[in-house]
Amino acid sequence: MIIGGDGKSHTYQPDEWNSLGQEMSRLAKEHGIKWLVSTSRRTGGDNEALLKEALDPACVCEAIWWATEPKKGLAAYIHAGEKVFVTRDSLTMISEVVAVKGRAEVVYPSNFRLGPESAYERYLGRLAKERRLGAHPINRIELNGILPPLTSVNEEQQIFIRSLLARIDRVLGKIVPPRSPSLEIPGKKAH
Repeated sequence: MIIGGDGKSHTYQPDEWNSLGQEMSRLAKEHGIKWLVSTSRRTGGDNEALLKEALDPACVCEAIWWATEPKKGLAAYIHAGEKVFVTRDSLTMISEVVAVKGRAEVVYPSNFRLGPESAYERYLGRLAKERRLGAHPINRIELNGILPPLTSVNEEQQIFIRSLLARIDRVLGKIVPPRSPSLEIPGKKAH
């Protein structure tokens, strides 16, 4: 989650920072994910504090808290993320994510002031039409259709085992000729 902040065309209300933290926590628990989080200079210390207060730290893999612990690493986060969410206030951040990942999941506040014919809106509209942008209100982010549904560890193991056995069978079938019944060891079945 790459987080910007207030600007000329987008304004975040204090309760929206709380909502964002709660939504991120909910999604992490529901989908078994951990977040890579980066705030920015534009987020500001007060808004960053509101977000941190609402976000369960157990749901965060790693974070760049720009107001309190600025560091480099955003590019690594973008590359490492399975899906990358970014707030709508920065076309630069959105474009960077689209350039690296092919698609950005954009989180938007309730208050943004851009006309539908602005270059900003036309660009976002084109990305959405090309299926390179998903849009999510800050107080209700959805992952349905973005991430595959979770399966249990046991199901994952069974899928892996079946896949591995099928690959082994294909390789062995090409290398080892089928056994003839005369080569069977008494008491053991040929396979």
